[in-house]
Amino acid sequence: MLKALDRNTHLGEMIGAWAGRQAEEELAQSFNMGLVDRLKDRWDADRGTGRQNEYVNLADPDLKDTVLKDTWKIIPAEMRNDIERVFGKNKFMVRKDMVNNALGYREASVGDPWTGISRLDPKAQKAFIDTASFFFGKDTFKYLRTAEEAWQAGISVAKNTIVIRSVIVPASNLASNFLQLTTRGIGPRQIYKGFREKLVEIDQFLKNQDRKVEIEALMAVNRNQDAMRRRLEAELDSIEESNRRMSIWPLIEAGEFSTISEGLTEADAAIGVNRH
Repeated sequence: MLKALDRNTHLGEMIGAWAGRQAEEELAQSFNMGLVDRLKDRWDADRGTGRQNEYVNLADPDLKDTVLKDTWKIIPAEMRNDIERVFGKNKFMVRKDMVNNALGYREASVGDPWTGISRLDPKAQKAFIDTASFFFGKDTFKYLRTAEEAWQAGISVAKNTIVIRSVIVPASNLASNFLQLTTRGIGPRQIYKGFREKLVEIDQFLKNQDRKVEIEALMAVNRNQDAMRRRLEAELDSIEESNRRMSIWPLIEAGEFSTISEGLTEADAAIGVNRH
């Protein structure tokens, strides 16, 4: 395994890499200082035109927005010192529509409903926790966070194991789908019902694809038998028409079937044949 990692143990090259990282940090700090100065200029200009209500104080200890509060916590210490020097103590005024551009986009996590660092309604967060726990059990948070951290670490070996296909991808898809649907006003019961219906369609589509392969092979074998070929062509047309009537067909047509079908387990497939 150590050989596969191909670690560089050349002292001179490693010292050079270390010095390069130090240079990057120094350069980043100069950019951060420039950013703070420009944000202060923007604040002074807008305050003079009565636009102060469009700003949020990210350094406010009593900030209610948990996402912005978490953003403030991860700002480097050196940059915080510059902010205090320019804006004053416990003050960092950033226009709300400039927060992401100035400080970066915060990546959502499957653990957000548990930590509370989310703008979702508390009821929606609780519904997500209950739904996820239904699929993964009482240790859902531990499983999801462990899987997510392993995935983010970019462990190439883990990406090719059953753990990734059976835990990380389904969990990420579940979290993404649930959050998108709840933000559009769809209740947990409708979501659960929809999951079952789509699983049935996915299972049927896979069966149709298997049959299409069989039909194409039979057509090649019986290419000189007109009656058999016409019968197989009619069945093939019927299968394709059946696929087009599915509610998931627009996604399949757009080449997104691997996304919606990832993580289909035997238990999921059992739903398609009314086995519970």
